[in-house]
Amino acid sequence: MNVNPESIVIGVTDCGAKFENYTRWLETSTRQMQIIKLSAALHNYGEVDRCDGVLLTGGGDIHPKFFGKPDAVEELDPKEVDEYRDEFELKIIERLVRRDIPLLGICRGLQVVNIHHGGDIILDLMKFGKKEHGIINDSGDPSQLSNGEQVESRDRMHRIVVEPGSRLQACVRATQGVVNSSHHQAVGRVGKELRSTAWSNDGVIEALESAVERENFLLLVQWHPERLAVENTFSMGVRDGFLDAARQYALAH
Repeated sequence: MNVNPESIVIGVTDCGAKFENYTRWLETSTRQMQIIKLSAALHNYGEVDRCDGVLLTGGGDIHPKFFGKPDAVEELDPKEVDEYRDEFELKIIERLVRRDIPLLGICRGLQVVNIHHGGDIILDLMKFGKKEHGIINDSGDPSQLSNGEQVESRDRMHRIVVEPGSRLQACVRATQGVVNSSHHQAVGRVGKELRSTAWSNDGVIEALESAVERENFLLLVQWHPERLAVENTFSMGVRDGFLDAARQYALAH
């Protein structure tokens, strides 16, 4: 429980060196907040109970065994797979869903929530015929993809459309826009009780949210709002929608 009525408590999952990208992004808001690092290394998933909202960060690939394709791990870079993190975050999601705590998932965060709900992911977008989502590599060849997240200067930019009347549309106040992209995987089959609410021009799912009645905030985005210009509504709107929901949760609990 948050005992400071002027502050909110936000859990942010540990993603290694880029953890501070997410905390700095949250702290560009004027809201008072305490940030808790939720980490498999700390085994502290119980800290979720203190949180008014949780942000699931980006990072490496999820082991395919968690969506019924264990042998497919051979198609992935082993350095990008961390089963301990996967198990830890799946436990966190279970706790979040049970308590209906506001949840924002970014990139990998979207994918792991989808897997928790029984969905799966496309292992390699390039092989799937989707060439507009990976980074632009050092050679300048935009056809090359790389596992994991990359620095902002390498992000690809592309347009998306947003479903009118969705939670995402309410946050960003737009039905189309330009977002960044540096991933080689994406949602395949959408999990139970989730629905897609944004898409790239080539049909890749860019956002998921709840398909059932839910009191509190659940928004999952494939792009990296923490690496967009903060004045971009697809950064600022996502951040503020999440923090507003966390504030309401804190007041109610």
